[in-house]
Amino acid sequence: MREYKKVDSHILESLVEIVGAENVLIDDHELIPYTRDHQWLRYPDMFTFKPEVVVLPESADQIVKIVHFANQERTPIIPCGARTGMTGNCVPVYGGIQVDMKKMNKIIEIDTDNMVAVVQGGISLYKLDRELKKHGFICGHMPGSQPTATVGGAISTNGWSEHRMKYGDIQDQITSLKVVLPTGELVKVGGGVSGKVEKSSVGFGALKHLFIGTWGTLGIVTEATLRIFPAPEHVYSAAIAFDSIDQACKAALKMFMKDVPMSYLLVGDRNTVQFSRNVSPAYPDVECVMTIIIEGNREIVKISKKLALKICEEFGGKDLGPELGRAVWEEAYDAWGTWVTAYGPGYPLDEEGAIPYHRAPEVVKHFEEILKKYDIDLIGIVVGLAPQYPILGCFWRVDERNEKKWEDYKRVSEEIAEIYLKEGGTISMAHGLGTRREEKFLPMELGSSYELMKKVKVMLDPNNIMNPGRFGLDNAYKV
Repeated sequence: MREYKKVDSHILESLVEIVGAENVLIDDHELIPYTRDHQWLRYPDMFTFKPEVVVLPESADQIVKIVHFANQERTPIIPCGARTGMTGNCVPVYGGIQVDMKKMNKIIEIDTDNMVAVVQGGISLYKLDRELKKHGFICGHMPGSQPTATVGGAISTNGWSEHRMKYGDIQDQITSLKVVLPTGELVKVGGGVSGKVEKSSVGFGALKHLFIGTWGTLGIVTEATLRIFPAPEHVYSAAIAFDSIDQACKAALKMFMKDVPMSYLLVGDRNTVQFSRNVSPAYPDVECVMTIIIEGNREIVKISKKLALKICEEFGGKDLGPELGRAVWEEAYDAWGTWVTAYGPGYPLDEEGAIPYHRAPEVVKHFEEILKKYDIDLIGIVVGLAPQYPILGCFWRVDERNEKKWEDYKRVSEEIAEIYLKEGGTISMAHGLGTRREEKFLPMELGSSYELMKKVKVMLDPNNIMNPGRFGLDNAYKV
């Protein structure tokens, strides 16, 4: 691993010259919040990685100058959005310059005729969605962290959207990007000349995807052009009880085969139901609950609702009523706030991945066995179904202060990851690997394409200054 230049007075003076003294943070109380995101860590390790300086640029031109300067000085540069991720991907490994994008939060254009919005990378998804609704549109990317997560952060993690069944994920909504490369060049990728054309057969058509899910290791997204969607005329949400996850999954598969136009479908096991009951004792005492959302034209929603409920009934599903349906959806955003009340110390960890359909019920049983073996509290297992694959989320309780259980926590995480791979799936399709699993599991899943990743990194970032220490890519620079 090559040596990096520490931030000295010359670097600080140069950064102040680029962005102004008010946008350069150097005091400990200002830097400590950048030492972690929502990745689970041992309590003593929480503040291990700290940037040497934080800068808050306000324009793409400033970012170009910062990155070009950092590359010349051989100083690490780490971009970050709202730090709502679950992977530790924006936490500095080698110190250096943290580039906080929060002041790059403007909407450049809302083009309703072409159904796209042009925005800066630091804008929050919530702010974008709120402004779009004034024009009769919505933002299609809706993660659980939407109130604070940024567009650039969603792009860097290739985040998962709650309503992906209708609108797709962030990767499906991008028509073009503007990116500052690790050597300081500003490039536009995708979208034709205007940046607003979704599909082109000129050149490397998927070049924009090179910068999605890269954790800022290949550049900093300064601007994105995104597809936007008409605000739905009507939204129907339902909570449907089943006797088992197996029956719920069979009902879901038939709904897909019958082309029921759902935007959201999630199945929670008995443990998930019990968590809901701990939060709200009025919640029904059932074995399994499927939550579905259908939205759009009122007449289409009305017809689709009847078909969905009819199919669920064929597999023993019982509609728990529209009021509970709405409550379940709201609870998805509010329940973690009642965590201490419901379960006491510790917080919920979500190990999520995706596998082929038919194995979901069996894999749920394997997850339950793993948690039982290590005597760790299982909060619940959810199956988020979509036409391409089901996402499986296994929620369990981590107490960061409990040193005695820490090795067990790591074993559980690894054993769950091994099941995802054994079943032919992916270790993560929402949050990312988390730094604790990068070195071992990323090469296992990617195979020969991991070597290609390393070649791309060296080509675009010859000095390895852009978020180094991630994905095990430092190995690409060993002589």
